[in-house]
Amino acid sequence: MLVPLSHYLPEYPSNVLNEYLETRNKTKAEIDIGHELPLTPYNPYPKYKSQQYLYEHLPMHKCYIDVDKNVPSLEVYRYKGVPQFQPEPVFGSYKLLGMNEDACFDRYGRFGPYGFGYDLQEGGSSEGMDTENSGSEKVWAEHGQINFRDINPPEGLNWGQAQKVCYEANKDRFNATKIDKLNKSRSTSLLQRVPRIAVVIRAWTGFEWNQLTILSFRAMINELSLKSGGEYDVHFLMHLKDNSVTLSGHESHRDIIERNTPFEFWDMVTLWSEKLMEDTYTTPFGPAFDNPSGHGVHGAYRGLHMPLQWFASQHPDYDHFWNWEMDMRYTGHYYEFFNCLDKWSQRQSRQGIWERNAKYYIPELHGSWENFTELVKQENEGAEPTGTPRPYGNLTWPAMEVDFPGREWFNETGIPPPPGCDNEEDQSQCGVGEAADLITFNPLFDTDGTAWVFDRDISGYDLNYQIPPRRASLVAASRLSRRLLMTMHEDMLAFGHSAFPEMFPATIALHYGLKAVYAPHPVYFDRKWPLGEVEKKFNGGVRGSSGGNTGSPFAYGNEHNHEGTTWYYNSKLAGGLWRMWLGYKDDEYGGKDFEEKGTGRICLRGTLVHPIKWEHGTA
Repeated sequence: MLVPLSHYLPEYPSNVLNEYLETRNKTKAEIDIGHELPLTPYNPYPKYKSQQYLYEHLPMHKCYIDVDKNVPSLEVYRYKGVPQFQPEPVFGSYKLLGMNEDACFDRYGRFGPYGFGYDLQEGGSSEGMDTENSGSEKVWAEHGQINFRDINPPEGLNWGQAQKVCYEANKDRFNATKIDKLNKSRSTSLLQRVPRIAVVIRAWTGFEWNQLTILSFRAMINELSLKSGGEYDVHFLMHLKDNSVTLSGHESHRDIIERNTPFEFWDMVTLWSEKLMEDTYTTPFGPAFDNPSGHGVHGAYRGLHMPLQWFASQHPDYDHFWNWEMDMRYTGHYYEFFNCLDKWSQRQSRQGIWERNAKYYIPELHGSWENFTELVKQENEGAEPTGTPRPYGNLTWPAMEVDFPGREWFNETGIPPPPGCDNEEDQSQCGVGEAADLITFNPLFDTDGTAWVFDRDISGYDLNYQIPPRRASLVAASRLSRRLLMTMHEDMLAFGHSAFPEMFPATIALHYGLKAVYAPHPVYFDRKWPLGEVEKKFNGGVRGSSGGNTGSPFAYGNEHNHEGTTWYYNSKLAGGLWRMWLGYKDDEYGGKDFEEKGTGRICLRGTLVHPIKWEHGTA
């Protein structure tokens, strides 16, 4: 079913397929499909050896999986094309984010380099050996099947060590002092420091690992850390559920880590406990405006942002932190996804940003991003702007701090002026070029009046005043800057402020005037919803997803609409699609017979799916 992008006719949500059939008087069966398109290594990285890159950055040194540097970081393979008729995403856009639209991934090209498709005794995972596999041998034609059991004998595969060695070989690229010193001796363009980013995966003691989970995190480490020369580090932040064990935050408690983690990840684990959070955040929190769960504020349910704040305070060398979950999967290339989200977020203006954040972007309905921006602007004409800054010299700029009765600031000076904000006549460039302090995968909505169940779960503020303004984004996975996490950390230490984990980062960003964006990543639907109905159900509240008891898609009673999407905490499509992509049956669909009698295995463009509660099925 693969065709070049120029021949691609999606069956939904656009009408392009029907228009094609009508104008040419054809049926779907008469459309040309099934091209022999190449399976090739996928390289979405900067051209590290190019003259332009080396003009602006220090060289990137190649990294390896093993200590002896015999096994270089691994290649991922993609098909250069798209399955004919496969639908386009309803929310979000590959093109908008700068991602390659002409690439799809099958299970062997994606995970074959990491051990998928060959036997455990041969150093593989034994996964994928019982599924349809025609042509899969192309994945190993150039480099062979890596024997992961034989890496670093006798100790074994150690990704933490590989990341550390990779960083040491490249550490000058991230060293601001070193680069400043070199720039003083340059008469041409200045070298740029490469930011460092931590991917912090939330794990817990007692989690049941399987080979597919291991493959997913091997992919993340290789693609983000090793292939980039250490731009990323991957960590597991593990919740020690036994609160009787004393943690100071410095000792490793290696025995606990070894009992709860595969060997290859041992050196990447940091333990935390609720008791450690109680000992760290000792300022009295005071009662919440409402606490529907009944849980304590330091617990994993209501205080899940605390260990990430604490982790950031212990790791001052990272600029940003991805807050990741164990049950998230991505069918595409991690580096391309994360890098494109970062670059896109930098291009976003602060002007009208909170209003845009509150709506799902539906390209087929809203048109271009510029048209969407104008649409949101028109919808909000006459409304109070979000954020009014404290004076910073004579400047004013949009989307800054909000004031409210009972407001306290631990930082009296405010944040420095963002780029492009000094032109008061044209504020459209305000914040363009500024890295986002918060990147979320769902709209950042005003919780007030939405009937979201945790709308009023905010602690430490004076109950005699009106409840503070709040924003939230559901599913806590997001990227947070050091600036945001340290603001959360200091605000909590100073005043005992907190809120439900999906609300606290966005609310602090709102209160302190930090840059937050909802990134419209591609989200697919399981059925052909009329787009007018999609708009009504998912953007039906006051000003998008915000406001109105019955209008918000996040209101109690409305969240079932997300079940048929690829991304939400209650999605049913996500798990089913993932298992089918792996070659297993989901209900009556998928599996070996289904694929062999049909069009072969599934090839997907990069798709973020959540939640994946189980992965194995019947092949």
